[in-house]
Amino acid sequence: MIFETPEMSEYVKKNLNLKNPLDIPLKTRYPTFEECFIMLHPFLIVRPESKDDIIFEHPKWPTKEDINKHCRLLNWNEFLSISKMKDIKALDRALAFYHGAYRVAKKEEFMKLWQMTEEVRKDIIVPQVDELPEIIENNILNHLLQQGYEQAYFYSDIEERDKLYSIEDQIENTSGLQSHIRIETQDNEILITQDFDQRFSYILGTKKFVEGIIKELSLDGFYCNDETSQAWSFVSIPKEEAIDRDFLK
Repeated sequence: MIFETPEMSEYVKKNLNLKNPLDIPLKTRYPTFEECFIMLHPFLIVRPESKDDIIFEHPKWPTKEDINKHCRLLNWNEFLSISKMKDIKALDRALAFYHGAYRVAKKEEFMKLWQMTEEVRKDIIVPQVDELPEIIENNILNHLLQQGYEQAYFYSDIEERDKLYSIEDQIENTSGLQSHIRIETQDNEILITQDFDQRFSYILGTKKFVEGIIKELSLDGFYCNDETSQAWSFVSIPKEEAIDRDFLK
């Protein structure tokens, strides 16, 4: 589902281009690309018949093959409906706190996420951070193949973009791609990447490519405007409405 581009808080807008390089608007950080789409990482639902066959625990996370065999995708719109959360900004903030990216959360928002995933529906797995979601990884790579790309650069945030890899080989890899993956085409037309500790990835490219992959794969997310930064959901939370990390201990 394509959501309306979220309006960022005045607090975030005031910090654009100032302190943290990551807070620079995404279209400014990636100026050579016509479009930037924030792809929201999906939730997973463990299939009823697979509840004893797959365990989601770090550091031994299930492989791409196991996730596709034993789980199905749950998108953000569906989760908002069953959890009664307000919108994707509230959900993103709750997930950021869950994963340790934010130090505090709005108690009302976070408890809806916590209760649904930890108490009511233990078969629901929250979206991962720092990974291209395994459940849609092959769909994305197959779409690149369909666009005529047989090879691409696959590299991490600490590696150089210096080696082309076969896309078909990456599809056949049952383990899944490495963390903090960047996928970039040789013609510099397409980049799929994410920032550290985020619940979403960026799909950058031509308008035609971005629109095409969203439509074909039914991706969840929204288009960036000229202000959108990686902190698009952040708000300043009044002390009386907040919970801190002690809640999760």
